Amino acid sequence: MLIEGVSQHILSSAANVQRKSVSNWLRGINYPRYDALIRVADYFHISTDYLIGINNTAESCFSRYPIEAIQPRLICKITNFLIENNRTKYSLAKEIGIEQSTMERWFSIGAMPEVSILIKLVKIMRESLDELLGRTPDTGL
Repeated sequence: MLIEGVSQHILSSAANVQRKSVSNWLRGINYPRYDALIRVADYFHISTDYLIGINNTAESCFSRYPIEAIQPRLICKITNFLIENNRTKYSLAKEIGIEQSTMERWFSIGAMPEVSILIKLVKIMRESLDELLGRTPDTGL
């Protein structure tokens, strides 16, 4: 994830996190929070899909929803996926490998899934991470 020539200090400033967090990401101990992931992708002008290795295309121009709009938009996308695929929250939670109560927190109190869970959702829902996180290619319109 580290671009050659960029220090952990610069990356931590761009992501608005402590340098220790960046070190943990780089060592594979954990993923960044969704908002830090977006900030890093924005800093480098690349897609979040590219940043975490889901996609080999860096795509550089994005429009994005405000951070506070991402969670309600994600819930809407999950709800639509469930309806369109005749699925239940329980079946999706089971496939992702989380407790249904964890998913219920997303719907009831506005909690946000961890990035590792978002990656699983990307694969199941066949969406891009950028799309789930409210980042869409800027068409210039």
